[in-house]
Amino acid sequence: MAVDIPRIKAICFDVDGTLSDTDDLWVSRLSSILHPVSFIFPGRHAGLFARRLVMVSESPANLAYHLLDRFDLDDDMMRLYHYVSRFKVERKPDSFWLIPGVKEMLQQLAACRRE
Repeated sequence: MAVDIPRIKAICFDVDGTLSDTDDLWVSRLSSILHPVSFIFPGRHAGLFARRLVMVSESPANLAYHLLDRFDLDDDMMRLYHYVSRFKVERKPDSFWLIPGVKEMLQQLAACRRE
């Protein structure tokens, strides 16, 4: 069955791992946090440890998110998160690392929409 392009009104993307390289962002953040104690890591480089820590934490984090969703607590948790985040002293914009080629793809899709 052919795709009827004119009928497409929107395209939804999963951001994590599709548009944004969140694993590398977290590895970079953890590496910079661990840099002052990098002498305890092999080769004096915290990056490998940070990478492994991010990889190991994904399954428990996904399980926690799944359980919150399963027991219908995810909305409550997000309300709590937003409430607590208002009390941060310094608000910096979150980093967003695009996967190579994503910006160009989104620009092409936007151009198609205007045609």
